[in-house]
Amino acid sequence: MHPELIDGVRSYAAFLAIADVVGFGVAIYAGRRLGIGTGRLLACLVLLTFVAFGGAKLFSVAQRGWETGSLAAEMASGYRFPGAVAALAVVIAAGGWVLPVPPLRLADAIAPAFPFSMAISRVGCFLTGCCGGKLCDLPWAVQFPAPSQVWGAQRRAGLVAADSMSSLHVHPLQIYFGLFSLAVGIFILWFFPRRRYDGQVFLAFVAVQGIGKFLLESFRFVAMPEIRYGSLILGLLSVCVLVGVAANERRAVRIGAPSTVSRESW
Repeated sequence: MHPELIDGVRSYAAFLAIADVVGFGVAIYAGRRLGIGTGRLLACLVLLTFVAFGGAKLFSVAQRGWETGSLAAEMASGYRFPGAVAALAVVIAAGGWVLPVPPLRLADAIAPAFPFSMAISRVGCFLTGCCGGKLCDLPWAVQFPAPSQVWGAQRRAGLVAADSMSSLHVHPLQIYFGLFSLAVGIFILWFFPRRRYDGQVFLAFVAVQGIGKFLLESFRFVAMPEIRYGSLILGLLSVCVLVGVAANERRAVRIGAPSTVSRESW
């Protein structure tokens, strides 16, 4: 565990910054493929970055602020995926009249950025020793030294003594999350040129990420049902929309009616 890369530079903050830079780069690449000008896209990305971080932080504070006993302590760390997606969805849905880019097309442009950014930020989680997994005796199980969050959680559970130098072996949940996010990112890049309407890529991302996160959360040592089931709800809602649009397209083809999906976004 290396909570600081160098003196005064925390690992989590450093990898979060790298994740932001990579996310911007991926979003600009995707936006260009959708015909969105770089200047307009950058303006939107700056706004949506604050929205995403704000939503993720508010969800985290609402979920865990009471556990820490200090709002200031919770504000210093922790972001939650459902809060970010919910905040972005609200702003994109309600802010179409102020955004310089069609909202659903903008959502598709930022969708590939999310998983790659999350994959990088999980490296910071691993180095910091947060988001620990359940006890594990598999060959790839890891230990975290005192006083990491993993060690602290096991200490509160009575699993390790106060003078223990490290935690018990656990699932490297941060690595699981990171690899999963990387796989989602590769899938989204593959799916991107196959999109058939604005918003489809974003929906596909939320569906896969939400359901996958629900499954992975079962490995977390300290259960977070709000995160787990919040992710599942977002994923299932996205699946319902995707299935509903596909059903409408098939129905339109059968009766020979115009498709409800605009071809200009293909």
